[in-house]
Amino acid sequence: CNYIVPCIIVILIFLCFQQKAYVSPPNLPALILLLLFYGWAITPMMYPASFIFSVPSTAYVVLTCINLFIGINGSVATFIMELFDDDNISRINDIVKQVLLIFPHFCLGRGLIDMAKNQAMATLYISF
Repeated sequence: CNYIVPCIIVILIFLCFQQKAYVSPPNLPALILLLLFYGWAITPMMYPASFIFSVPSTAYVVLTCINLFIGINGSVATFIMELFDDDNISRINDIVKQVLLIFPHFCLGRGLIDMAKNQAMATLYISF
């Protein structure tokens, strides 16, 4: 229940900026589901990991840093590898994506990137 409030705020921010990739009629339900599933996935992952630490504030800082590092770097790395037209890099990228799927931050980042990429492709094809 605590996650629903920031989730609604994030959706309202997306609505205020009116980015078609995220708030167009076919994409808004996908954004809402992506945010809800992210919250549903991160809680069972973070709760057991917090018991590794004896100080709660240390657990919060370390786990947040690890998740941000994996989420941002993993999303950007796989996106950049998609830009290369090499079969070896493409196979490596597929493996990296499969491995990183266990991290909710990566899934959220890749979901947002894929939504923007799909909207860009749809806009490109509509203009022809």
